[in-house]
Amino acid sequence: MSFIDLPAHREHLMQWYMRWLNEYENSKYFAKDASSSQVHFVRDRLAPMIRPKVLYEEWEDIKIIGKDGEMRDVKRNAWVVGEHTSKSVRLPVYAFERQDLGLRLMMRDNHYNWKLSVQSEQPINCGILFTRLFITEPPSEPEYTGDHLRSVYFEGFPPEWCFGYYGQNRQQWSAEIHSDNTLWTTIFLIMSELGDLRYLKYNTKVEHRAQLERQTEARKEQDKRRGV
Repeated sequence: MSFIDLPAHREHLMQWYMRWLNEYENSKYFAKDASSSQVHFVRDRLAPMIRPKVLYEEWEDIKIIGKDGEMRDVKRNAWVVGEHTSKSVRLPVYAFERQDLGLRLMMRDNHYNWKLSVQSEQPINCGILFTRLFITEPPSEPEYTGDHLRSVYFEGFPPEWCFGYYGQNRQQWSAEIHSDNTLWTTIFLIMSELGDLRYLKYNTKVEHRAQLERQTEARKEQDKRRGV
């Protein structure tokens, strides 16, 4: 099975978002706040679950210019690979990649639903659970029900990133998802299936001390890169 690369032209989500905030700063579009909320959802709830489970200090820094003109370090957490418009507001198409897991994700929210496309080198075996979250098989009467996965509904997606249903190919599939919580649960199950989520347990004193030492060393490396 051949995998499709993410678009070469991409922008870090926070860089895109800072430009978007400046553009819509004085806008009176009623959907502006909802648009901002979806970016926060991706940045604050999805990205921490998808990115590698390393110390915050070990993440590569990039710099952006804030609204006040000051340079800030932010952590690489999501990409914008396209745009679309809904309710007169420009919105991003988000993408994530975990090369170590062989996983690529692309998604968008148009204020009505999410569209998600997944490519994984390993089959995602969550069939029974997924059927409670989104439609996993193609329609039996598309002329009556329509087809949620027609490419026309994937606003802003590259055409080659519009896939078939999960039940047709567990390594390369798309889905229509109807709430933030459902999308979060879907991503949680994907990351869990790929073995990337840790079992929760109490740290021992030795484990905690080792973690603190790693954080200290990572901060030193970070300061060295910054020339501090």
